[in-house]
Amino acid sequence: STFCHSSVWVGTESGWLYVYSTVADPGRQLLVEDMANSVRCIKFYFGTVFAGIGDGTLAVFRPSPSSCSGWDLTNHKRIPLESKSLVSQTTCMASIDGQLWAGCGNMINIVNPDTLQLETAFTANQRLSAEVAP
Repeated sequence: STFCHSSVWVGTESGWLYVYSTVADPGRQLLVEDMANSVRCIKFYFGTVFAGIGDGTLAVFRPSPSSCSGWDLTNHKRIPLESKSLVSQTTCMASIDGQLWAGCGNMINIVNPDTLQLETAFTANQRLSAEVAP
């Protein structure tokens, strides 16, 4: 239904992920989940929500027809990203030609949004203290 998927996702530096309704009762909190690390960025792509987490992973949330909110936050998948940096946070994401590009530390990781597999990764900056910025 429209209600189930009309939502706003908000992540916090303290590691909480909130989902709010944008219809019927705008601002009503639908879901909340403790991600155990900062939520650095969020991207909706191919009917899936990807959250970049401060531990260098992507948390992946797919629609759940059995959930009133339309999403199941507790059964999400984590994709570990590659980084050669001293700081390995997932800092940004972009959708490019059917792929999800994610910055983690000093590297760019390319993820297939259908299979949720890491296809390749490459170094964006040789400095170990560098981070890919949005």
